[in-house]
Amino acid sequence: MDIKQALGFMLKQNQGALKKLWDEITDEESLKRGEDNLNHIRWIAGHITNSNGYMVKAAGGTPDIPPGWDELFRGGKEMEEDHSKYPSMNEISDNFDINRDELYRALEEIPVAKLETAKELAPDWKIPPQEALLFLCSHEFYHAGQISMMRNIVGKQRAFG
Repeated sequence: MDIKQALGFMLKQNQGALKKLWDEITDEESLKRGEDNLNHIRWIAGHITNSNGYMVKAAGGTPDIPPGWDELFRGGKEMEEDHSKYPSMNEISDNFDINRDELYRALEEIPVAKLETAKELAPDWKIPPQEALLFLCSHEFYHAGQISMMRNIVGKQRAFG
């Protein structure tokens, strides 16, 4: 298995897990934060989806991230008190799928040599795209764990096991 096949496998595994975790979450449930005022599922799912756009860019594709989403969902961003600023769970999920399809297409087309060659993917982030993609796969699964915990808080059954 080469790096492109390994990345494709990881991406498909993460996609399946994420969809299983958030597809049955209602818009109302997605905004609950629990007693400790944790990040709600809608912000976490939007953050993962926004990061998916960075994955597309790393693989040489063209991400489709709606205007304002980077500002709303970037890492370190405080959550908005005005819930109307957030897209629906369906919009988030649909955008995730659109960008994931573009990511698979870009990953198939990018030469391995370009995956291995460092480039600036964002300000102060110059690394080989394959390393960025591996990091972002781990990042997705970290946040999948948060959604798993939040599912319990909103009264959903475990999605796995």
